Amino acid sequence: MNLKFNFKYYELSLLILIFIFVFIIRLPFVNEPSLNIDESIYLYIAKDIIDGGVPYKTSFDHKGPALFFLLVPVVFLFGNSILAVRIFTTLYLILTLLFIYLIAKKIFKNRFALFPPLIYGLFFNIGYYEGLSSNGEIFMMLPVVIALYLVVLQKTSDKYRIIYLIFAGALTSIAVLIKASAFFSLIIIPLYIFFLQFSFNKSTILKKLIDLMLYAAGNAIVLIMFLIYFLYTKSLNDFIFSFFTVNSEYIKYTSFMEGINNFYYFMIDAVITDFITLPAVLSLILLFFLKSDTDEIKNFKIALIVLTVSSFVGVYWGRTMYAHYYLQMGLPFSFLITLCIYQIIVFIKIDKIKDNINGYIPLIVAVMIVLNLLLNIKHFKSMFDRNIKTDEIYKVSSYIKEHSQKDDRIFVLGGEPIIYFLSDRKAGIKYFCWIHHSSRFFPVLHKSAYEPFPEIKPKYIVYENSYLDIEPFYNLLMNEYKIEIQIGNSILFVNF
Repeated sequence: MNLKFNFKYYELSLLILIFIFVFIIRLPFVNEPSLNIDESIYLYIAKDIIDGGVPYKTSFDHKGPALFFLLVPVVFLFGNSILAVRIFTTLYLILTLLFIYLIAKKIFKNRFALFPPLIYGLFFNIGYYEGLSSNGEIFMMLPVVIALYLVVLQKTSDKYRIIYLIFAGALTSIAVLIKASAFFSLIIIPLYIFFLQFSFNKSTILKKLIDLMLYAAGNAIVLIMFLIYFLYTKSLNDFIFSFFTVNSEYIKYTSFMEGINNFYYFMIDAVITDFITLPAVLSLILLFFLKSDTDEIKNFKIALIVLTVSSFVGVYWGRTMYAHYYLQMGLPFSFLITLCIYQIIVFIKIDKIKDNINGYIPLIVAVMIVLNLLLNIKHFKSMFDRNIKTDEIYKVSSYIKEHSQKDDRIFVLGGEPIIYFLSDRKAGIKYFCWIHHSSRFFPVLHKSAYEPFPEIKPKYIVYENSYLDIEPFYNLLMNEYKIEIQIGNSILFVNF
């Protein structure tokens, strides 16, 4: 009885241990106010929505609207709690791991299904790629993974096929409306439905077309819902400008060849920096030479190669190659390594390993966890060294909150817009983050971003980065503001 119980819950226990490890490794950073400037922008817009604002109309960013609405419940329930945001993000990641595991269970035997969630979880804890932050990549991948799972599930479930495909389509739109680069991770779904799901004949071609229409219908439902919202709030033009025009200008700012060069050098660094990229790339090469033991594995291999290539395109798409773009490779990498190991064991018929893989799994898990910790020591140390900066951000935010009224406006002239969120104060202008005013990042906004600023005259201007271009603010600061206090490297100018 006891042996049966142990066998039945062995895999579940290991999966839970993986979840616990992922949760624990992120705990030291739960109070870190700013791991990435982008997350600060998302939180500001989420708060603005709660206060009656409209994305793109009253507060600007070029990411998708679903990302901001995703954070609204957390901000609404817990206010300006960084702890709540960090825990929510970690639980969100763990939910993604669960669905990755469920996909893997449909493909692999002998507990191999544990490897993809483990590898994915470790990949998102590599400090260099900023996976600890609440950024677009971590949020877009859950709807991507669930959509993939539903498409795999509908193949063997005629009863719920229509529901699964419609929901997969809806999740596809949500993922793209979180961050547009999710599109490249989702290209595989229509390709899988039409080319890999069934053999071709008259009846199956019709079925494939119907399935694609159901999938498209799910996409359309979400898109129409957001379209109605933007029409109702009279912000459709703002959305089109921000999500399409600004994104296209942002991409064009870096030339195609410069993007290729950035991508090349980033990949060299990635091979050196982490312990997942090199095995994944080698696995991709080996898969072209390893024979598949079943048609299901063969089709999955084809789908995985397509997913890998399209995900690489998604990483390159931004061209500037910020490290967090690379997180999009977590999904294909986790399955590439697992499939390669699985096929090698099957191909060379190592029966002893194949039959006793359950016993090796804890050892493999332990080795990968230790490697993750060793390779992240430098990053973890640098994060702990930020404690001085963390204290400064909290002190500045607290000072502003204590010395201003709820309706007072502030402007953060620097790289820490999280100060808005922590102080519970708004900028009073649409382009509230200094980066939106930058000719380097958003030349299309550079002039218009400043126009309403002199009229708002925020009570406090926080200046905390000496490398910023403050020329447009210079006359305003000199003529209408004075220094009230300096906290660390942050100078607070007050309007007089």
